[in-house]
Amino acid sequence: MKIAVSRSIVDQVFLGDCRELLAALPDQSVDLIVSSPPYNLGKEYESKVALDRYIEEQVPVLAECARVLAPTGSIFWQVGAFADRGTLIPLDIRFFPVLESVGLIPRNRIVWARQHGLHARKKFSCRHETVLWFTKGDEYTFNLDSIRVP
Repeated sequence: MKIAVSRSIVDQVFLGDCRELLAALPDQSVDLIVSSPPYNLGKEYESKVALDRYIEEQVPVLAECARVLAPTGSIFWQVGAFADRGTLIPLDIRFFPVLESVGLIPRNRIVWARQHGLHARKKFSCRHETVLWFTKGDEYTFNLDSIRVP
């Protein structure tokens, strides 16, 4: 899994294996983490594994994210859905308790609706993804006016 980390006013971006990058960062040194981890779909860059194993593999990554977040830090974790033999499980439902278990506080569940996506025959087509916004503490930055839509 890849992760991009923006750090302080310098806004450095580091690309690489997130487990290695996070391990190299000092405690409470990151203000913002934005990630869209692989969805466990079996694409060319990932092997599809059982859902429980996939979630278990994310737990140490999220624990490291929590460790490196500053007390005023935020994490935005974008997830889709896990599909297996016709069933569809929204991953945000599974990640919500994981993020809480590593000490992060839920702020928003953001739904990104889009026009494109795979066409389904026996169910509604998936035309959205979810972004979970969690913070390290109660003092965090949120600039509503910067993103407000008139």
